[in-house]
Amino acid sequence: MLMNNFVITADAGADLNKYFKKKFDTHSVRFPCFLNEKPFDSTDHAKFYSSMRNGVAVSTSQVNPEEVYSFFNPFLKDGLDIVHISFSSGLSGSFNSYCTARDTLMERYPHRKMSVIDSKAAASGQGLLYAIALQMQCDGKTFEEIVSWLEQNVYHLHHLFTVDNLSYLQRGGRISKTTAVVGAILGVKPLLLVDAEGRLQLYSKTRGRRRSLDTLVENISDYLSDLENKFMFISHADCQEDAEYCAKLIKKTYRCEVYIADLVPFIGAHSGPGTVHVAFFGKRRDF
Repeated sequence: MLMNNFVITADAGADLNKYFKKKFDTHSVRFPCFLNEKPFDSTDHAKFYSSMRNGVAVSTSQVNPEEVYSFFNPFLKDGLDIVHISFSSGLSGSFNSYCTARDTLMERYPHRKMSVIDSKAAASGQGLLYAIALQMQCDGKTFEEIVSWLEQNVYHLHHLFTVDNLSYLQRGGRISKTTAVVGAILGVKPLLLVDAEGRLQLYSKTRGRRRSLDTLVENISDYLSDLENKFMFISHADCQEDAEYCAKLIKKTYRCEVYIADLVPFIGAHSGPGTVHVAFFGKRRDF
C-alpha cells in the first residue's frame, strides 16, 4: 500500500529477504543480465550461478535514461512523488541515468517531487537501506524525513564480503590475473569492503573457505559504533549453507536478527558463485 502520496523505489542491485518482499510493496528497476549474450531472466538465481560454474559467459549492462524515464513516468503521472535509492555511483554509471531522467521528468511534472539517493551501496547494503526506508514510510514518516535519514545514514552503512573464486574478480578487473592464479593455488580467499565512494576495496586475505567466513564475521566488530543494529543483512550467491553459518555466528556474537537473501545476478555476475556479503550500520564510513 502506498502511503503519504509518494513511492520509494530501488533497483536490481538491492537484495531483499523474502520477509521484506512480502511485507512491503517494492518497485525496482531491472538491470539487464546476459548469458552467452542472450537476455536472461535474472529471477532464476540458481540457474544463473549454475551457468557461471559451467563456464557460460555472463555480462551485465547499466540502465539508460530512456529506460529509467519509462519506469518512473507512471508514478508521477498518477500523482506520486518518488524517492529512489540508487545503486552505488562508484560501481555503475546508472546513477547518472537516474539523474538525467529525473531532470527531464521534473520539467514535465513541475509540481511533483523526486529525490535520487546515491546509496554508495550494493547488494544487501542497498537492500538494508531500502527496507528501512519502506518501514519508515509505513510508520508515517514524510518524504523529507526519509530523504534526510537516507542522506545522513548512507555513510554509516558497511559492507563486508568474501568470494570463493578469485577468477570472477580478475575478469572484472578487480585483481590481476597473476594474483588470481597464485591465490587459487594457495587457497587464498580475499575479504573486501565498499569504501566511502561506493567502490570495492580489498582489505584483507585469508586461507581456506571456513576461515574466510569466520574472519568476515569477526571483522564486523572493527566497524561497529554505538548505533544500534537491530538486524543485519546477508546475501549469498548460491551458497545458502555458508550464509546460514555466518548468520549463526552473527546472532551469537552481536545479538541481533539476521535476514538472508539471494545475491542478485547483476552483482553476482562480477563476484561469482560463493560470494557472501554482510551489511550493517556502524561508524561513519570515511575510508
